[in-house]
Amino acid sequence: MTAVAADLLVRGFPRITRTIAYSDVTNLSTLQRYAQAELAAGRGVLTDYSLVTLGKSPDWRQVTRGSSVRVILDTDVFAGPRPLTLTSRVLNITVSVPDGGGPEQVQWDTGEVLEVV
Repeated sequence: MTAVAADLLVRGFPRITRTIAYSDVTNLSTLQRYAQAELAAGRGVLTDYSLVTLGKSPDWRQVTRGSSVRVILDTDVFAGPRPLTLTSRVLNITVSVPDGGGPEQVQWDTGEVLEVV
């Protein structure tokens, strides 16, 4: 039996395969429930971020969807240590250039799966 986190796959996270053997279970519906329970217990929590940069740094042309990026935010909004540093996976990149000129604006939609402890 298999269990799939389709929402994570659609967001660009890689497929990870894990195999667990249950030698004492023969009922297929019980195996499916076990597969779903194992996925729920180990999948973590999907956390999305939407970040905006102005200008050419970092160079958005060098980053592809699915890449892992290091994000450094000098903010105290999370009431933790500053700067906040995290690694996140790029889910989408949107680039805008103002009609009247000026630096390009890059919106980085990123996400990560936080482990459930």
